[in-house]
Amino acid sequence: MPVTRTWAELGFKEVPETRVEVPKGTEVFAKLSPEQQRQILGPAAFAAYRAGVVKMEDFWRVEWRQASE
Repeated sequence: MPVTRTWAELGFKEVPETRVEVPKGTEVFAKLSPEQQRQILGPAAFAAYRAGVVKMEDFWRVEWRQASE
């Protein structure tokens, strides 16, 4: 989800803020049951995650690509 400027940052100081706070995926994942986590990651990745060998951040990456003209 893109992070946008607040109304105040855009120069609209009198407009109430309407931004929705979205929890981080890692926070949501941590609250899932171990069985749900295993279903998402699969047995091997779940075992590595539980053992502390990998972190959730090891399973994703962000790539920025310029839109073609």
